[in-house]
Amino acid sequence: MTDNALEHKKIKEQWLREELRATRSLMNNTVQWGITVLAAAELTLRFLRAEIHQHFVVRHPEDAERFSLHHWVIGTVLMMILSAVFFIIMRRHRQRFQHHRRQLSQMDGGYSSISEELSGGKILIYIVPEMLFLTMPLFDISLWIVLYPSSFWSLIEQLRTWGLIMSH
Repeated sequence: MTDNALEHKKIKEQWLREELRATRSLMNNTVQWGITVLAAAELTLRFLRAEIHQHFVVRHPEDAERFSLHHWVIGTVLMMILSAVFFIIMRRHRQRFQHHRRQLSQMDGGYSSISEELSGGKILIYIVPEMLFLTMPLFDISLWIVLYPSSFWSLIEQLRTWGLIMSH
């Protein structure tokens, strides 16, 4: 192999390794910022919903234990949008990381003679953070069920009267 080809191989391997490090760092930062933004949004929604509920109770004291789903879902949709944004960003980082790993493994040791193995069985390591972003809207809607069970059960009864849920 000529010196020029060897130098080209060395530079390519260095760039790929730097890209892998940078992409891994981006993935970690995306997870950190995603969790921070989603937690802050959930907390903000909690205070807004408490204000809305307090205003509702003043106007309708007989329904103090209720909070309508359509008011709650507005915040859940916001959580879904934020979650989807971080999911898409994280998926893009993962695809980029996997692409660079594949390129590095195809170099057969490259300049440094360090062979790279693709981590096919460890794909869950990269997919789990993406999926965790999507669990936030589920957490949000389950919070409505826990905080306002009477609203949940009245919704179930309404769905039964419409014939959407079968009675046992």
